[in-house]
Amino acid sequence: MTPATNKTRDGVGFSPCITELVATPAGHAVNETDALPAMNATMAGAPALAAVYQNCYSALRKDSTLTVLEQGVVLFVLAAASGCNYDVVTYGEAGNAVSSTFRKITAAIRAGKPLTDARLRVLVSFTRAMFIHRGRPSDYEVKTFLNAGYREENIQDIILAIATNTLSAYTSHVFHAQADASAREVNWVAVT
Repeated sequence: MTPATNKTRDGVGFSPCITELVATPAGHAVNETDALPAMNATMAGAPALAAVYQNCYSALRKDSTLTVLEQGVVLFVLAAASGCNYDVVTYGEAGNAVSSTFRKITAAIRAGKPLTDARLRVLVSFTRAMFIHRGRPSDYEVKTFLNAGYREENIQDIILAIATNTLSAYTSHVFHAQADASAREVNWVAVT
């Protein structure tokens, strides 16, 4: 298979291992490296679920108005908030591949410490508010988010990330998905 090159709107590449799946003759989804990631394997029994998850994740990564770093922060915050160890590990690993500062960001998030970057701090706070209040942030939280330089389109991308996280986290919780071997080396555990 020829590896795909995926770019987000800000020109940064991201790993296609989650988004570029093909069907083998046996009908199993595999990625470009011929591995079967745990979440994709877990979702394989419900092709509609797998397709919706892949479409949501791919759309977020390819068409988001958030930068790649911001996407990673949002996904990591949601993974930690939902208590999904699988997502904490896999999104953490993906973020580390994109940015050398991502590990510091996730360490601060996991420790409950404020981020040094004020804009990212607002992103973390707003994402948590969206998750905790089930899509009903206060007017103050929305205003604070927008005053930090974010736009309404960014809120919609956070909603898409919540949908993606919900599909993955619920599947992981019910079917006890384990992080892939390479991701387990990160050794992170979700905190809530």
